[in-house]
Amino acid sequence: MKKLEQIERQEQKTREKIAALQDILKDIGKQRTEQEDLQIIQKFRALKLSRDELYLLNHHAAACVNPYMACTPCVKCALKEYQVTGSNFFRGNSDSMVI
Repeated sequence: MKKLEQIERQEQKTREKIAALQDILKDIGKQRTEQEDLQIIQKFRALKLSRDELYLLNHHAAACVNPYMACTPCVKCALKEYQVTGSNFFRGNSDSMVI
């Protein structure tokens, strides 16, 4: 019986160590994700896009990635027009636009 109790105690200690290491691993994963997010934010800030440009980029990217969301012709045309001429592709007041 002593041998079985010893094995059970060793098993319990091992499970506790594994749980502690899993918590550490989860925390490291969160830190990694946070750093990746910060890098993405820094890259976007370095682009120095206007509010309108960021809006267009976001909606164009979403439409291209999501097969169920059509990339509407107006967005495609606006992006093409902006790339060629650099002109403002939204008509009206951009402050009233909800992003």
